[in-house]
Amino acid sequence: PSHLNGVEEKQAEKAKLKLIREKQLKPFNVTQNVIAAIPLLRNTHDMFVKSVLQTLESLSIQAYLLEVHEAALQIRKLADPEFTDPSWRACLPGDSVPLKAYPKYQDNLCDILWPSLARQLLPRDAENLDLRSVRLGDRIYSCLFVDLLPKEIQSFSTLLKHTLAADIPFRIAFLTESDSLHTLKFKSLLATILSFSSKDNRLLSNANNLLNYIATHSDEAIVQLKITVCTWAPVGQMDLLRTRSAALARAIQSWGMSEVSEVAGDPFEGLTATLPSITAKSIATPTLLPCSSMIQLLPLARPASPWQSGAQLFRVPDGKLFPFQPGSSLQITWIDLIYARPGAGKSVLSNTLNLATCLKAGLTQLPYLAILDIGPSSKGLISLLQESL
Repeated sequence: PSHLNGVEEKQAEKAKLKLIREKQLKPFNVTQNVIAAIPLLRNTHDMFVKSVLQTLESLSIQAYLLEVHEAALQIRKLADPEFTDPSWRACLPGDSVPLKAYPKYQDNLCDILWPSLARQLLPRDAENLDLRSVRLGDRIYSCLFVDLLPKEIQSFSTLLKHTLAADIPFRIAFLTESDSLHTLKFKSLLATILSFSSKDNRLLSNANNLLNYIATHSDEAIVQLKITVCTWAPVGQMDLLRTRSAALARAIQSWGMSEVSEVAGDPFEGLTATLPSITAKSIATPTLLPCSSMIQLLPLARPASPWQSGAQLFRVPDGKLFPFQPGSSLQITWIDLIYARPGAGKSVLSNTLNLATCLKAGLTQLPYLAILDIGPSSKGLISLLQESL
């Protein structure tokens, strides 16, 4: 709603109150509030999404828009994977209303509509075990909060390399907000007045002056960044969770000398900050920095495959699966050049790519393959195809 001006916000509020009175709507106690959205925001939201996608595409960064049911599935799979079937589908406005009985709400039509989205996305209750850990479903989680960003800005791949080496499962969330300089106005004013009393006050005042100079004398935007990280272990394995949390803290500290904290008062609130679309808040320490420095920290440089699926699976250096389909319609033509020392596996890879060509989905007959080979390297592939027929 903050994106609306005062007049638009009042108009939206009057329109909603009028609808409630005319339709005699009662509170949506156990169902989704179908009138919560503000229609005036739809165009603003759609234009923002299109702008982000176009910008990413212009930078050769692969991104695609999730349909709302697919987005709900991804949120639930992250929140409670053991309790979520891959074919699960959220029940949302526009879908068929499920048959159900609410004997206590027979006089309220609002409560026989689509079930609560919150209960669909988080189907099982959570429990704070102590100040550092929380149980959600069949997992126990521990969260870390980045208090001090890397003194030397490093790419996300550096952090990923350390966590992969330690074999730690983790999830990281970056919350970025604009118009962040106003958060420092009062502090910087006090720091300027009291700069004579402490070196720290002078540092804060100088930092605020630098950020204001960057914002006013360049195209650089100053943003506010909060980073929350969590790791997990099966229920009942608290020692394993503590070991992973300590290893994750060391990995983050090696990411350009960052500093992290673990206790936040409410570990469940910290956990929800790592789940997409669950909350717009984060209890991590906010840091103001230029947008270009913030972007260097994001996981935007990982290799991505143009194929959603393929008969051949490779792995990128950080272990991510990379589907590959030779001879697909995504390419006008293709030339693969394989070079390595003797015995490194060039023939094995060539045979594997030829096999993937034969196993392409949708083929009704084998493709024509011509192999000029000095030696018996392709004999195994040919025998495999003959025996498979």
